[in-house]
Amino acid sequence: MLGRDIALGHCQEALRLGKRALRGESGYGHLAPSPLNCYNISMLIKVKVKPNSKKNEIIPLKENSFLVKVLADAKNNQANQAVLELLKKYFNIDDIFIKKGHKSRNKLIFIPDGFDQINRAVEVLNNGGVIIYPTDTIFGIGCDIYNTKAIEKLIKIKKRNNNPMTIAVSDIDMMKTIAYVENEDIIKDLLPGPFTFIFKKRNVSDLITNLDTVGVRIPDNQTCLEIIKRFGGPIISTSANLVNKPFPKSLKDIEIRADFVVQGKCKHNLGSTIVDLKNKKILRQGAGKICLK
Repeated sequence: MLGRDIALGHCQEALRLGKRALRGESGYGHLAPSPLNCYNISMLIKVKVKPNSKKNEIIPLKENSFLVKVLADAKNNQANQAVLELLKKYFNIDDIFIKKGHKSRNKLIFIPDGFDQINRAVEVLNNGGVIIYPTDTIFGIGCDIYNTKAIEKLIKIKKRNNNPMTIAVSDIDMMKTIAYVENEDIIKDLLPGPFTFIFKKRNVSDLITNLDTVGVRIPDNQTCLEIIKRFGGPIISTSANLVNKPFPKSLKDIEIRADFVVQGKCKHNLGSTIVDLKNKKILRQGAGKICLK
């Protein structure tokens, strides 16, 4: 209950700040944007605009802060209109407007209608898109494991070779739909948690892993788990970085682009521990601690 009360307190505070902004009671520099993971409230985000760019692009900089690149020129309000249209498409909300900074490149954007970033992530997944999202270890990039075009798109984004990719699920029952689960008593004690367990795969595309095994996770991150639960199926959970590049520990570390980025924080900022229970081997030591006897 304590966690729920704290989350509710954050949402109420964000709503209070949003109302103050509409009344003009707070300046741009003193107004804290609303947390994106609160449900059914107004949202305030900071946007830095770069007009006359080579392409239209939204880049998350940090929590509630974005760089928006637009082709349009700053003259005659063209860049402002382009920014709003790009944000409307990104968030899939029509009622977006500039609260402060009409003539500045630093803007405060107000989004009513109770935006829910988890619902937006699920919508992107259902439409064959690719999302970046927080886990308990590091930021992951994922898509529907049963959508071939989405998987191919993810592989292209990461410039990935044939290395196997991990799958995230919300519970043991979902895990059993993609893997022949063994040592269930052990994994129940360790999951959700910072572990990837290797099992013989079932109903998993060779695009995800060309081996007869698959790595499966149940991350200890409520945002991640809620995405999977609402989506209703497993998603790919590979690191949100280019191949052979460092793991992203925060939004500012992410260099690749996806259709939508779910904001949040990672508890460990370290990769998961990869465990082969059948052969009692730790294939990679990461954030999780386990003793195999």
